Amino acid sequence: MPVTHNLQNFQGHLDFIHDLLPRFSFSVKPAHYDPVFSFKYKSFVYLISLASALESDYYLHGENGPLQPGCVAIPKGTKELILRLTNLEAEGMSRTGRVENEVAMTKLASSAHSSY
Repeated sequence: MPVTHNLQNFQGHLDFIHDLLPRFSFSVKPAHYDPVFSFKYKSFVYLISLASALESDYYLHGENGPLQPGCVAIPKGTKELILRLTNLEAEGMSRTGRVENEVAMTKLASSAHSSY
């Protein structure tokens, strides 16, 4: 299979996911992914299946605490999660504007589903 713009950093994405969740055993599967799709994806979405459900809430921390303001723990009992990585090579909007819009949309979607 030829290396396309959507496949160029595929292994880098997988490496990043494994670095992000180093203490867990899990499998990663791309969600709705076509490596030869003619346009650059705006983001890459992955389904992460943990080998066992989380026994307690899990916080992702950087060297100096939480990675970003507004981040919350992955809840106890979680067995699967979705991880979305922004594609900085996507076209059509400035990087800053696109990321700000995606964060705002994610926050709105999270708020809408908070009662579930």
